[in-house]
Amino acid sequence: MNNQLLTSFEQISSEKEEQKLNLQDMVCEAISRVIMEAEIEVDQKLPSCRELSKTLKVSRNTVNAAYMRLIDSGMIESRERSGYFLSLSSK
Repeated sequence: MNNQLLTSFEQISSEKEEQKLNLQDMVCEAISRVIMEAEIEVDQKLPSCRELSKTLKVSRNTVNAAYMRLIDSGMIESRERSGYFLSLSSK
């Protein structure tokens, strides 16, 4: 899944100039695209903030803020001591 997210992030990075996106927006958009393209199954665990920040070469705070926005939108959910998962309501 990290490779899919990295590819999506790189595509968004190349579009960044046109869309005026900041890193947090880019991470949200990358995750959203992978989810919408049905490459992530419902209830599938997402990479940890640390793992995804390493993959995308952004700070953990950026990934954490992006995850919080996706939680607020209902796309993903956080499970205590388990991580982040695709929410049932997102599909």
